[in-house]
Amino acid sequence: MYSDVLIDMGNMYLGINELNISDSLLQLTLKIQKDNGFNDLKLKINTLISLSLLQNSFGNNSKSNELLLSAKTDFNNLDLSEPLSEYFYCKNYPILLSNLGHSFQKIGDNKNAKIYLIDALDILSNTCKNQDKDKIFCLNNLAILDYGNESGLNYLLKAKDIAEKMDQKPKLLFTIYSNLGEFYRLRNRFYQSEEYFLKALKIVERRY
Repeated sequence: MYSDVLIDMGNMYLGINELNISDSLLQLTLKIQKDNGFNDLKLKINTLISLSLLQNSFGNNSKSNELLLSAKTDFNNLDLSEPLSEYFYCKNYPILLSNLGHSFQKIGDNKNAKIYLIDALDILSNTCKNQDKDKIFCLNNLAILDYGNESGLNYLLKAKDIAEKMDQKPKLLFTIYSNLGEFYRLRNRFYQSEEYFLKALKIVERRY
């Protein structure tokens, strides 16, 4: 319970950009777990994922990758027959794969980025359904990887269809509309580009 609270506090400080405080709390959590022999694998995975996000905020993408790959290894050792393990897997594993894909993308390793993003999308489409926000994240990042191909457009259009059905997620829809506008602009398809840029602007106007 103590470690759970430390993780929650670490994530809270990460959310308000108090990175050094977050780092101290999460490192303390990991030390306590290590002293206890890492007897709670789920807790260790959560801590590693939080630390990876923190390292990403520090701009240390290589360290973020290392932590995510370590968490992925621990996931492979997770006993899904235990109570709530399947729920834990669906809540966290696709996001971990998405974050790995995004992290590899940031360091220019597009091959591995695409592998992890497609794996995440496959799980979200077939095993862990009803996680539309995570699915949009995967589709959008796959589209960025494939910006030079029509497959990039297909990923964005799929993301758009999902985002338009979601309530109270204007930021997601704004991102997709903006990316569609840019996609069409780069291909001199200005009519479609204008259509989506105007849709993105309408979302901003409604919020302000």
